[in-house]
Amino acid sequence: MKDARKAWKLASDLLELRWDRATFETWLQPTEFMQFDGDTFVVGAPNSYICDMLMHRLYDDVQKALSEVVQDEVRIEFRVQIAQPNLKDINEEMPLFKLLSQQDAVRADADEPAVRPAAELPPNSLNPQMVFDRFIISHSNQIAAEAAHAIAEYPATVYNPFLVYGGVGIGKTHLLQAIANSCHGRGLKVLYVTSEAFTNDLVNAIRNRRTAMFRKKYRSVDVLLVDDIQFIRG
Repeated sequence: MKDARKAWKLASDLLELRWDRATFETWLQPTEFMQFDGDTFVVGAPNSYICDMLMHRLYDDVQKALSEVVQDEVRIEFRVQIAQPNLKDINEEMPLFKLLSQQDAVRADADEPAVRPAAELPPNSLNPQMVFDRFIISHSNQIAAEAAHAIAEYPATVYNPFLVYGGVGIGKTHLLQAIANSCHGRGLKVLYVTSEAFTNDLVNAIRNRRTAMFRKKYRSVDVLLVDDIQFIRG
């Protein structure tokens, strides 16, 4: 395709307008157009963390924007463009970690105003249908379901932390939301977030020098559940 690089730049500009600043700067800004192969845009990402997020969580948005620009259906392949940085170089490769490394020098927390405790979980943030009574138990998920029940009954005392691992579409999110619904229904403070929302919160906290507020939000709840936490690995 002629001007494929220009098309990718235009699509990126379009997404910068559609997405909030933290999402764009964290996930798309570090990418770079590599080549156009047949009907596929090949885009480089600096690490597998960003690559996975773009492929599995943000792909539809990116594909839609790029298809609008070229006025045709296109495919996008995200590849890790450079080798994984070692611990010595990670601050230079990833702006997020560079900001984190500067946090101690800034010492902004000392000047932060007092913050209010985290609000209770908004009712519309959970699917009310995802409860234990509606979860179908089989031989393969029985242990996970029983552990989730125990956590809902005695949060922060058994199986803490609790990691649910398995393939796509087998009920991991259902179990997490069932725990959240059960605990929230008993009046506990519950925070259920995706890894994307967690990372965006962290980026904004560092940028605005409100890391104390970030810690307060995530530490003041009775139950914290993070969906798709594998995107934060590494």
